[in-house]
Amino acid sequence: MSFTPNESSQALFIECTWLQGAILSSVAYGMVFTLFILCFNLLLYSARTSKERKFAALLIYICVIFALGTLFMCSLSAITQKSFIDDRDYPGGPGAYESDMYGIPISELGNACYTIANWCADTLLVWRCYIIYRGSRIPVWLYMMLPCMLLTISYVMGILYLIQVGAPLGSPWSNNPINYTLLYASISLTLNMFITVMIVVRLLVYRRRLLNTLGGEHGTVYLSVTTILIESAALYAMFSLMFLIPFGLKSAFANIMLQALSEIQIVASLLIIYRVAQGKAWNHDTASNLMTLQQMQDDMSSEVPPALQAWK
Repeated sequence: MSFTPNESSQALFIECTWLQGAILSSVAYGMVFTLFILCFNLLLYSARTSKERKFAALLIYICVIFALGTLFMCSLSAITQKSFIDDRDYPGGPGAYESDMYGIPISELGNACYTIANWCADTLLVWRCYIIYRGSRIPVWLYMMLPCMLLTISYVMGILYLIQVGAPLGSPWSNNPINYTLLYASISLTLNMFITVMIVVRLLVYRRRLLNTLGGEHGTVYLSVTTILIESAALYAMFSLMFLIPFGLKSAFANIMLQALSEIQIVASLLIIYRVAQGKAWNHDTASNLMTLQQMQDDMSSEVPPALQAWK
């Protein structure tokens, strides 16, 4: 005897993606909670012992994004319960309910939290890019023109996205002439990919210089592969790509990534802030300190007699 619901295999697959997305989001929220506690303790200590205002600002920042992530999970849990339990007999099944009811108030709460958290994550990434490129030979504003422009467009697209999905029967899959979900996700991904490449290139350049002059034991705190991946928020860029490609292809697999993105972007932000709170993140003095080490090594090498250099 089979207890499989009387639905098509396609409908069951869509329901499976919605449920798996909710589970993946819950796992990511566990990471958010853990990182929030770690960051909160470090930033609270730093804010009390340091005169720098950035620690207090970051403390407020992590509280805001943690609250947004928590509210998103409350919304996701409620809509999952309604689609799979309370309104299980909705025509088309839970998958159809999730799509058709995307704009109801409880779901709109999650949409708003996701969008605001996305703005916060993108803003943090632009700030980190500014910090890493500050002090370069080329004026930093030349580097930051395009990221700031993309960030502004992301704000506008986010508002249009919320208006569209908040309309009656509005959802990312509605047959609208202009799909702002696709545009918003594309702009956000473009911004993240562009800044990711900028940060990775900048850090790899310094990494190569130091490895060639000082060896692998210097600068690893700032220039290890793990550091580069965290500083560039490559985690969020990767998950954004995993959502955007299936969504553009109209694949149900996008449902999984769509729900998880809200918490993943917060995880990426908290990983960056955790390094800042530890004092291991790149700051405005890092580049000059590393170049000072390189200059000292060059000066020491120039003082060695040619005969000893040849023997060496």
